Amino acid sequence: MKRFLVILILLAPVAALVIFSCFDLLPARGLTGIRMETMKQRILHYARTHNELPKTAADLPLLTSRDNTVQDGWGRDIRFEIATNGIVTLTSLGRDDRPGGTGDDADITRAFPAHNPQGGWSEETVAWSADSLVK
Repeated sequence: MKRFLVILILLAPVAALVIFSCFDLLPARGLTGIRMETMKQRILHYARTHNELPKTAADLPLLTSRDNTVQDGWGRDIRFEIATNGIVTLTSLGRDDRPGGTGDDADITRAFPAHNPQGGWSEETVAWSADSLVK
């Protein structure tokens, strides 16, 4: 009986992990937002290290203890564009991968300034532009 309890105690966490890994615990839209936040931090980290913005997502440095994935919650690449005024925009076209839409099909767009008002690189914690949060 004692042996059975020990085995049960040792296998319970493994069984729980297997069971919970079968479920999406985080909705795709929420996961996309988290990954965009990490991408923002990685972009600004690259900028401070290389004194320029990255050209592609492949250039981004890996951050420890973070989800460094550059795909949205539906498995498609998060797009990023850099405007001439230094605003960086990250975009996911949502579940349907088409512009527009509602619910999970709606686009997710976030933008942030690469430079602070003094002309230096923004901190990794810089806020998203307010107008990009309403989409």
